[in-house]
Amino acid sequence: MTLGARYGYTKKDRRVTPRLAVIYAPTDRTAMKFLAGQGFRRPGVYERFFERTGDETLAPEVIQTLEFVMERRVTPDVLLTASLFNIDLDRVLREEYGNPGFHNAGEVRSRGIELQADYRRGDGVWSYLSYTFQRASENDVPMLNSPTHLIKGGVSTPTSGSLQGALELQYESSRQTRAGAATNNALVVNLNLTKALTPHLTLGVTVRNLFDTDYATPGGPEHVQDVIAQDGRTFVVRLIATGR
Repeated sequence: MTLGARYGYTKKDRRVTPRLAVIYAPTDRTAMKFLAGQGFRRPGVYERFFERTGDETLAPEVIQTLEFVMERRVTPDVLLTASLFNIDLDRVLREEYGNPGFHNAGEVRSRGIELQADYRRGDGVWSYLSYTFQRASENDVPMLNSPTHLIKGGVSTPTSGSLQGALELQYESSRQTRAGAATNNALVVNLNLTKALTPHLTLGVTVRNLFDTDYATPGGPEHVQDVIAQDGRTFVVRLIATGR
């Protein structure tokens, strides 16, 4: 068992936030973890000075997290992980329509489960696949801009080679918008390639949204659009030089 704490303060708020981790391993291939913690975030400069006046009435956001994790190593190369989580966030800072500036607008609750499989070979090939289901609400109503289902996956070649590649994908279900509509489900795939040209010079190429998926995300209070279209296929080229 591990017990810790963090002391933090603002001009108007001083508090100790605890951390707790209890780990039990019934076998050499299985581990169970109970994790709990608290934390807070004070308003940032942008939030406090949004209206060009230092708003000292804003209170820090406060978060409490609980998580139960179970890990099982099926083979030396395969690790399975399952976790249940609960997140409570109070005094959330929001920008609101018709009420300029940021305000401590309410409470956010998120509960769900995450499943993941990791495959790591001895030669350096690595891949993973994860699925997350969550129910998030704000002030007891479904939370905006929050997908219920999320799938992530990826595969990477060994980083020790002169040519290294990685493919990653992310699928998410629809998100509710401020106008009461919903975005479409979306699957986005990214490709990363790096090639060592010399011991001190590396060329990197990234292709974001490899299949040119047409998707959008909800707009916020500061946007005119209810949904904002995201970039299509995008190429990024990097040349990295290192010293001795």
